[in-house]
Amino acid sequence: MRFCFLLSAFLTTVLWAQEQAVKPMPKALFSIMLWNAQGSQNLAYAPWGNDLDENATVIPFTVSSGMPSKKCSFYGSGELNLLRQKEPYEFNEGESPYESVSKIRLPSAEEKPSDSLILLTPSEGEKTWKTRNLSFDEKTIPKGYFSFTSQLATSVGLIFGQSKFTLSRGKMERVKASPTDKDGQVMELSAYLPKNGKYEMVFSRKWPYSPDLRGMYFIGMQRNRVRVSRIVEFSSPIENTLGYDVPQLLTPVPEVKTEPTVGGF
Repeated sequence: MRFCFLLSAFLTTVLWAQEQAVKPMPKALFSIMLWNAQGSQNLAYAPWGNDLDENATVIPFTVSSGMPSKKCSFYGSGELNLLRQKEPYEFNEGESPYESVSKIRLPSAEEKPSDSLILLTPSEGEKTWKTRNLSFDEKTIPKGYFSFTSQLATSVGLIFGQSKFTLSRGKMERVKASPTDKDGQVMELSAYLPKNGKYEMVFSRKWPYSPDLRGMYFIGMQRNRVRVSRIVEFSSPIENTLGYDVPQLLTPVPEVKTEPTVGGF
């Protein structure tokens, strides 16, 4: 009888400890990249979507052109409020060091967090910056696959490794990578535009490749030349994302009052 009681108490303790160890899962993941803009921007966000609360946990991070930011976790049920970190001369003591530049509705998923790539275009003189939200979850783009989107006025012919296809403006094509080199460590992309009844090569470049990579290619035009923007990532544990498992509120540090010294010199 005593053994059964001890066993029951032990199992209850173990189950309670396991429940306590279960951490809430983010509702959405996202990364941000500057689009049609150069340089970088210092941003911030509240992982729990409670940036208006006093002592809310706010995570600063930097975004730049040419590559996405580190992936972030979001637990909020409403919109993601994207904040810009103000320069020291832009606010006084006691004022918020952040200002809202965009509010973004992230997609939700039942089984696992959604994953989005947000293209951000800062707009001087405007309170709200332009954003474009692209799905970047592994269901849309699995490991070893890449999506291609063209912004060119005419159709463009593409050769990506061993794959050949034509892409129209605004259309998206998903392609499984098949390297042409025997070691499979390099992927080459070539683009062709029609000229005088034939297709003429207008772009060609090689990039390092790994079967664990996945990503997106955007085909556009800049200064009368074809420009390709490449966004790739390796799969990484969700625990490595910014804002994962952080508290909703920061605990303020209690003020330590020093007692006056009695006597002495």
